[in-house]
Amino acid sequence: MRPGELPGRPPPAAGVSHAEKAEIKADVEQTLPLNSSGIVAMFEPQWTDAIDKALSGASNVTKEQVDGDSADEVKAAVAKNPPATTA
Repeated sequence: MRPGELPGRPPPAAGVSHAEKAEIKADVEQTLPLNSSGIVAMFEPQWTDAIDKALSGASNVTKEQVDGDSADEVKAAVAKNPPATTA
């Protein structure tokens, strides 16, 4: 596996520059240290309080707000390439 690739996922989009990939990688490494785990949750604003409560025991929570078009792109990418399941 090459840097920037995730297991069970296609390589990052060809339209993303090397500098952008490096920035994304640095952000992920800062937020998610080596040998740790994390989740990505996308939800509508009305669920913010419930999500905050559910994550209250987490050691580190990083939040980013995305626009609707970006959220739709992520949902479409996941639908096209669903995560591998474990038995």
